[in-house]
Amino acid sequence: MAFNIAVSPSLFREQNHDHPWTEPLIFDFNRAQRILGYVDFAFECLSLVAVVTFFACTCVMSNSHGRLKGLAFALFSWALWDISSVIPWIFSFARIKTSNYFNIDFMAGYFFFVAASCFVVFVLYSLAHGFLDRLADAGRPFATAMKAHWVVLGFLVALSLADWGLFVAYVVLLISEQDTLLAEPFAKLDGVRACIFCAIAIEILLWSIYIAVKASSRRFASKVPPSLILAALSWFGFTVMYCIIGIRFDFIEDLSVPDYQSLVMSVCEFVFCVGLFVGIILCLLNWRQLQDPQEKPAAVMHESHDTAAQIPAVPAPEGGPYRAYQASHNGSASISQPSEAQRQQV
Repeated sequence: MAFNIAVSPSLFREQNHDHPWTEPLIFDFNRAQRILGYVDFAFECLSLVAVVTFFACTCVMSNSHGRLKGLAFALFSWALWDISSVIPWIFSFARIKTSNYFNIDFMAGYFFFVAASCFVVFVLYSLAHGFLDRLADAGRPFATAMKAHWVVLGFLVALSLADWGLFVAYVVLLISEQDTLLAEPFAKLDGVRACIFCAIAIEILLWSIYIAVKASSRRFASKVPPSLILAALSWFGFTVMYCIIGIRFDFIEDLSVPDYQSLVMSVCEFVFCVGLFVGIILCLLNWRQLQDPQEKPAAVMHESHDTAAQIPAVPAPEGGPYRAYQASHNGSASISQPSEAQRQQV
């Protein structure tokens, strides 16, 4: 993650400056870090290109549900996060001297990172809810679970904002050379946030597997559930990666970050990013195909026919011919003309 550079010992700051925020700042890497940085930079750019492409596809899609808007916000936040990750590498390769105000880039990048994560959870929850509604034969048997999901999402948003706020305060104190006050609280909260997001990803993956199993007897089983599993599995891998890093470096002290970690993370982020958004977009593209009238539960179809068949015959006003109401094949009532025998009786 590029924002780790903000608190990395690889930063070199010139001393004897009046204001800490205006101190000249350069990115100083050794040769091994620079070689790995080129590959890291390449995958960061590939991820940015993929996200921008997905965002363009989202803009031309037609879907009235809120999940499409959530996907657009997730892609927009993800793209800004990738941009904030690419900029430090450009300054490093060009050896451009800047000031400590550049740390604002890391603050913004971390905000877009947690924002994109929350929007992705919202989209995956919305997709799971849509499939659960589709699979329910009557009523809303999963209504309690759906309400619980929105409560969990609200908790994730609050936790992410608190984590980002603590990160901003930590960087500010770090620049002011008072970093010991919030270093440990930020590390612990960031690790907790990563673990909770991983637990939520496991739950989403289990829901997607449940939906695929339940939909095995339905016509749309081969259209959408596999793409939902692809998205859930990719999001699971993404969160597991950050969970492992959070446990290793946030909860276990005295561990140095290896030079290859940023490269490995960039490669994994690119793979998981493509799998995540390809799966979500395929779900949304095939969503209209779910509106198949033949997929309606049999109980609902029989109920409509029985209700129509029970419409009583209504006699005409006194002195007029008898007309009977009959139920048509589509459930509506129609008026039949009297027969010859009925006319003779009148």
